[in-house]
Amino acid sequence: MSSNNIYILSRPVRSGKTTELWQWTQQRYAMGILTPDSPDGRTIYDLATKQSVRFEADDTTEDAWIIAVGKFRFLREAFLQAQKILAEASQADPDWLVIDEVGKLELEQQMGFEPGLTQIVRDYQAGKKGKLLLVIRDSLLEKAVNHYQLQKAEVIQNTGALP
Repeated sequence: MSSNNIYILSRPVRSGKTTELWQWTQQRYAMGILTPDSPDGRTIYDLATKQSVRFEADDTTEDAWIIAVGKFRFLREAFLQAQKILAEASQADPDWLVIDEVGKLELEQQMGFEPGLTQIVRDYQAGKKGKLLLVIRDSLLEKAVNHYQLQKAEVIQNTGALP
């Protein structure tokens, strides 16, 4: 059991984490973001408003408007929208704040959901009410735990293990 209010859902890439989280959040007062795939590519789904924003750039998007991570191309504007969603969710103090997912962009380039992500983690480490659920693929788990000092967080492999 964790000694704080931070949880990490960690499994391999493409193992159904986002789908499982979507189902899990439907029964809880949860805010934050999910990043599901859609026919048009990956989107950012705002759990509070139930609105989606296109996240993944298509081949026609100008390079000035994208952030590239490996083979993926993401829209800069979508990250700004995600940061706004997360800031508002953190201020609202839901039972659960969900961030899907913390990846290489945040860990290696201090971009993506940063700098807001670091502040949210610090707030929950300092005893903010509610619980924080971070999604981190298993291959980045150790790096993320060290980067955000999450040694006290409870690492789980499925939402059924959450309180």
